[in-house]
Amino acid sequence: MGWLRSLMGLAIVGFLLTAMPQVGCRRDGTHNVPVAVEHFTVVMGAGEDDPYWPVIQATARRFWDRLGLRPEGLRVVAPRQTSVDAQVRMLRILKEEGMSALCLQVIDSDAIAPLLESFLADGVAVATMIDEINASMSINHCGWNHEALAGQILQTLLDRTNGGGPVTLVLPRRTGPAQLVGSKDRRVASQVASFKKQLADYPGYRIVEEIEFDSSENLSQIIQRGLARFPTMRAYISFGPEPLMADKGGGWPAERILSEADETVFIGLDPLPETWPAIASEGKVVLIGADYGEIAPLALGLTQSMLMQSGRFSSGSRVPFVVVDRISLSEFKEQWNTWIKR
Repeated sequence: MGWLRSLMGLAIVGFLLTAMPQVGCRRDGTHNVPVAVEHFTVVMGAGEDDPYWPVIQATARRFWDRLGLRPEGLRVVAPRQTSVDAQVRMLRILKEEGMSALCLQVIDSDAIAPLLESFLADGVAVATMIDEINASMSINHCGWNHEALAGQILQTLLDRTNGGGPVTLVLPRRTGPAQLVGSKDRRVASQVASFKKQLADYPGYRIVEEIEFDSSENLSQIIQRGLARFPTMRAYISFGPEPLMADKGGGWPAERILSEADETVFIGLDPLPETWPAIASEGKVVLIGADYGEIAPLALGLTQSMLMQSGRFSSGSRVPFVVVDRISLSEFKEQWNTWIKR
């Protein structure tokens, strides 16, 4: 956290230059009369229904308030439902109203890239949050990239299993608007490709199945069928939280089956509240998350530093990964509740 505080200190000057009320001269010649400032900073989430939204909005506002800046200098917004089209419409309006800096949770890199390029050309300071945008763009990013995430998945596999063996990949189900599904497919494809490339350095492991999870089929059935074919299955690796979120009712039906498979673990992404019952099971579930509470403050700091330096540059801050299992779940819950506290 020391590096975050240092960045915050650097950003304060930029905040003060861009967010504090300015004093100007009226046309009648009177001086030192406050003049309305049109410029403001925007933090935009993917949607109010996005699981990260409570963390993004709370931490962004708290960071801004802690610096003692005027509330009207920051707008924290998101579409009601996750939609890149809604994001584009809102961003065009905000740009016309005087947006000078933007921290954006990206939904679809390809769809939003042209608009962000135009913002950068107009001098708007831009930083993306959580998931990275197209690597060909020169833009700040606060979160993680697919290669680093794949590396963390691999490291977790090595840490949680004893030697090589069969591995099954569980891919997110395809639901929702076509645009969102396409974006998810590209993101998952990039993560899977990077994971396979890195796994190749460990020939003892072999991927025996790639399953697209469908909510109409219970995850416990998928695991049971896989273990029947490959009794020495080392891990099920899910590239999304959906399989764990699908089992409702406070329990996790796959718990019993995994508990009977002594050397099999379930490794997934995003330890969201809906997944906590599964993590709290027999210790066979390990989810990879991040220090989500740092993302919005880091993005705000980067954009304000850009404004202070009056230049466009490419940089970024990789948010530390967090591995959550049954033992560390309690601590992670407390951290999550701290993040979303208003």
